[in-house]
Amino acid sequence: MIDPQQLQAQVNQWCPIVYLSSKERYNPCTVDFYLENAALCDNGGNVLVYAPVAESNLPPAASTDYLLPNSAAMAGQSAAPFYVRVTTPVDNPNAIDIEYWFFYGFNGNATFRVDVEIGSSKHNLLVPIPPFGDHQGDWEHAIVRLDDSFNFIGLYTAEHGWGTWNASGSFQTGSSGRPIIYSAVNSHASYVSTGVFTIKDPISIGFKGLKFQMGLADQTDQGTLWDCLANGCGAQIVSVSLPGVPDPAAEWTGFTGHFGSPTDQTSQIDESTHIIWEAIKELTLHLADPFKDTIEDTIKSILSDAASTMLPGGPASPNSQKDWTSGAPGQP
Repeated sequence: MIDPQQLQAQVNQWCPIVYLSSKERYNPCTVDFYLENAALCDNGGNVLVYAPVAESNLPPAASTDYLLPNSAAMAGQSAAPFYVRVTTPVDNPNAIDIEYWFFYGFNGNATFRVDVEIGSSKHNLLVPIPPFGDHQGDWEHAIVRLDDSFNFIGLYTAEHGWGTWNASGSFQTGSSGRPIIYSAVNSHASYVSTGVFTIKDPISIGFKGLKFQMGLADQTDQGTLWDCLANGCGAQIVSVSLPGVPDPAAEWTGFTGHFGSPTDQTSQIDESTHIIWEAIKELTLHLADPFKDTIEDTIKSILSDAASTMLPGGPASPNSQKDWTSGAPGQP
């Protein structure tokens, strides 16, 4: 059994150090600040509670209700905490998952990656596709798994509804041994290195003299440091599900609604497809013109698949996400 003070010490010991992208426009945010600058609405868009929304308003809300932030909330703040849930993963009763949840006021537009071979030459495109991917409120997370003696097992970095297990030695650490994570620009997905990452496996298509690999992409770099222990905001334990350990159960963790208004990403697919096609056409100097329909169909398929996982009902509360309820999936 571990007492709350010992648990906080473990949370601090393994607390990640996060680097935001140098291109990031949407900063982290505290839940309190977001609630001060948001209204609570029902699924018909009717205001139930005008700003500021009290935490006590959230647990009774329906699962279809949502928070509607103003521009200040969406811009975020210069400093914010990590919110922490500690639980036992369902597939490993002898382990402990420390989940570090990162909250942002807004999720910016997606980027589409196109790798093109024209004969023997290779070209790369990174095409911003606003407003595809935009949504209010954004919950992201990383998980440190320990054994029941608090020895490190693995680091899980969450990326768009799935994630990656990272073994010891496969990621950078700070001087105190804390893991370093890089937050992707706009999407805020978590990675353990800098660079450009294609989301899911890219789709490949080829024609005479032309080959394409295409998919949505994330970009990270070592921009602004976000260290919640150094900025004074701390790693705040808000939920615990361990035998014999008191659960602080912060009121907002009982909210089953959404941290932003509903979004219909599918309505933006045609516009984004046009933006991507125009970039491809310019790069290939019209060599791709005869294959326009096939290329556009492939792009639409990729975007439609992404839209189906981008929470069209609005960004879900952490307690509605599987990693919160079950711990990180799989094993390191």
